[in-house]
Amino acid sequence: MKLHILWPFAFGLLLLVSMNSCTKTITNTVDSTTVDTLRDTVGSRQAWIRFVSMFPDSLATTVIISKNLTTPSVFAYAVNSVSGSYFPLRSDTSYLFYLSSPTIPGWSDSLAIPILGNTVNTLALFRFGDQTQPQRSIDSEKLTPPPLGYSYVRFINGISDGTADFYLDLDTVGNPLFSSMVPIQDGQISPYVLVKTDRSHTLYLRTPGTTDVLLTQLGNFENGSYYSVRAIGLLSENNARLVIDQE
Repeated sequence: MKLHILWPFAFGLLLLVSMNSCTKTITNTVDSTTVDTLRDTVGSRQAWIRFVSMFPDSLATTVIISKNLTTPSVFAYAVNSVSGSYFPLRSDTSYLFYLSSPTIPGWSDSLAIPILGNTVNTLALFRFGDQTQPQRSIDSEKLTPPPLGYSYVRFINGISDGTADFYLDLDTVGNPLFSSMVPIQDGQISPYVLVKTDRSHTLYLRTPGTTDVLLTQLGNFENGSYYSVRAIGLLSENNARLVIDQE
């Protein structure tokens, strides 16, 4: 058989393989350590989202995010740590999901997610009193890796008693990690900031306008990595603490 007869079939097979490869790239759950996958989807009508539960540990450590309330179809889980896993959504569509938990019998809630656009997002689920309060942050920093010798660090404040507004100081009390000098309120997520990885760091949770340190945590940040520092628990119950999640 002549080669000029075979080449259209070879081209068609190559195109099919290429299309299948592209489809897998933008539809599968992806670990954020492979940030190239996230960058490759920018402008492709693809949004990425991940979830973290900021519920008190005594209430729930896992929140189930379902597509349907009556016949649950699990879309994702929000656990009490910030993972590197993102889930794909259409960037031009809004969604209504439903929340439940195996440790809260009979409880359910709804979760509305607006049109996200071509973004990478973290959605923290806070629980204050009997109210679920979602807070979204756009993880645009994930699209640009930190420079050599740096890591990205962010702060999520889930402590709702006391002043409920805190500074997170780096290495020196009175040296806020965030240059805006604005304290992070309860139920808020900060942007990522760059932190040098040349040595170990000490983090201090401090009350605004004072040098009163409420919590301390040692941080060993690796070059090129991403971290979320979460303030969780209650000061009044003596179970408040800082937790560092490497994403």
